[in-house]
Amino acid sequence: MQTIIDTETLNQLKNQVALCDKAKIAESLLSLLRSHRGRAESELSVLQALAIDLKLKNGSEEFNPLAPNDKNWKGDKPTMLTTLSPEPWQTEVDTCKRLERLALVLIKRWVINSNVKISNDLIRRLPKTAVVLAWSKSFLNA
Repeated sequence: MQTIIDTETLNQLKNQVALCDKAKIAESLLSLLRSHRGRAESELSVLQALAIDLKLKNGSEEFNPLAPNDKNWKGDKPTMLTTLSPEPWQTEVDTCKRLERLALVLIKRWVINSNVKISNDLIRRLPKTAVVLAWSKSFLNA
């Protein structure tokens, strides 16, 4: 199911940027970026973008981070995700939690920090995610 986030909700977040601390802004932005906002590449869920960029599959099945379940995780465990938590990584839900942690780290570093541009390294390593983050950054800074 595709969820469209309306412009009014995004504008409310933008208006609160000056009033909130950066951690709250990052968490709010992650909440908005978890779901689809439309059909454009920049409107992809940040979790789906990360899953695509990291080529996450549970065994031979495509992994949908928007619909995780308690299936055992049989896919690769990229270093980028394993270093985020010492907790056991056993299920699709655990995978999704790690994607959310990574998304929050990336949002804090590349979106909330207005003095930092999206790097070429990020674009090379996580191209779809970089598009979502760049859209978010341009929206907040507009």
